[in-house]
Amino acid sequence: MRAKEITPNSWILYNKNDVKLGLLISNKNEFSLFLKNKITRYTSEELQETFGKIKWEERIIVESKIITIAKLPVDSDEIFDVIEDDIPSYKKSKTGKARYVPGYWGIKFSSGYVTSFCPKLVTIEQNDSIGPFKTKFEMDGEIVLANRRINETILKEK
Repeated sequence: MRAKEITPNSWILYNKNDVKLGLLISNKNEFSLFLKNKITRYTSEELQETFGKIKWEERIIVESKIITIAKLPVDSDEIFDVIEDDIPSYKKSKTGKARYVPGYWGIKFSSGYVTSFCPKLVTIEQNDSIGPFKTKFEMDGEIVLANRRINETILKEK
């Protein structure tokens, strides 16, 4: 048996064949085991008597490193050949030819503005765009406003 930690007080319990049995939650002096539609409570001793030796596995927390250029997020773990111009850009590989722009963008196509995270520089250069934005939330709000202005203009022309 093994119990894989998902929070400091909860684990997924697996049998010896590595099949999920249920959710195990620690509440002070007892454990609650959620199996399908049934909840069973155990003391530490009862848990060991019922399931035998349990291998307790701690969860591994991986800290993500967010790379930024000009305080704008980038979608790659490694970036190369950074140019901090009016529109900052970078390459995703040493030998790559394509350049990308950091941040969140709204790019205008025939259907209106669409969302984009770290698009290619050529896309920004060849299309009307709004951005860059530091957050998706900020970009989404501006895209809604930009698309609303487009729709209002279309309605006035009719």
